[in-house]
Parts: sequence; C-alpha cells; structure tokens
Amino acid sequence: MDGRLADKLHLSRRQFVAGCAGAAAAVNGPASGAADLPTIAPVGILADYVATRDRSTAIEPLGSGAALGGRWHTCRLTSQTWKDCPWTHELSIFLPAAAGDTRRMLLWIDGGNDKQVPRNAVTEPTDAVRILATVATAAGLPAAVVRQVPFQPMFGDLHEDGLIAHTFVEYTKTGDPTWPLLLP
Repeated sequence: MDGRLADKLHLSRRQFVAGCAGAAAAVNGPASGAADLPTIAPVGILADYVATRDRSTAIEPLGSGAALGGRWHTCRLTSQTWKDCPWTHELSIFLPAAAGDTRRMLLWIDGGNDKQVPRNAVTEPTDAVRILATVATAAGLPAAVVRQVPFQPMFGDLHEDGLIAHTFVEYTKTGDPTWPLLLP
C-alpha cells in the first residue's frame, strides 16, 4: 500500500465495505441505518488512478439492431492502456422497448479473455446480448455487459489469481503504486 494512503487510512476490510455502503447510501438517498455508516472520501492511489485520463480509450461500433423486444448495440471498447498493454473488451448495450426508467441501467461485468473480443462486424445479437435482453426487459431498465474484465492473459500467459499475484510482486519490487492489478 502506498505510504501516503497508509498514513491517511488504516482500515479493515469491514470498515472499507461499510464506508462504501455509506457512500452508496449518500448517493442514493437515506436508507434505514445509513446515517450510522462511515463514509470514505476518495483519496490517494485509487482516486488518482480513476482521475487519470487515458488517450487510448476508444469505442468502435461493431453492430446494432432491433431484436428481442428492443435495440442492441455491440462495440469493441478499449478502456485503457495499462503497463503498455491495451485493454480491449466486448461492450454490449440493450434498451428494451418498454424501458420504464432510462436514468438508471444495469451493468454486468463479465470475464473472458482477449481471444473472445469480437474482431469483425457483429450482425446478430451475441449470447451475452440475449441474456442481457431477458434481464433488461424483466427489469424494465437498459442494461450493459462489459466482458474481458480483467483483460487477460497478460505477462506471458498469466490469468486471474496468478496475474494479480504477479502485479503485487512487481509492486513490492518497485514500490510503484500503479502495479497492483486491483486498480485497473
């Protein structure tokens, strides 16, 4: 952990979760017991990381259409370049024809690997869009799915826990607070 952040926050995981719940309650309005939860101001490494602009961020439309009781769009998203590796994802959005509330949306974060990112035009809804359409229609809300999170494999053929462990080892070697994979 970065010394600046460690000096400001000495939190257990329970306190961190309680702080996140408190922040969510503050954004979404008061709920029973919300006033008793601590909040945490976004400071330090994560806030710096989130605020950093990345010129590689881009969206490339791959396909769209009317189907499944609404409209769908599938894109290739480059969310960032991290450690000289562009992170590309499949991003699909579904808007049900009878969406009651378009101020909110469901977000589904899904796994996968870089070999599953669509490379060419998409002319039909993907399996992810079909599932998304069912959920979005039932909820009466727009919905999106972002796949290939985290982007993997990286650093050779590292996946999941091995990838996370590698980034923490690099952090301990270098002291560079951007190394832990949990930031991106």
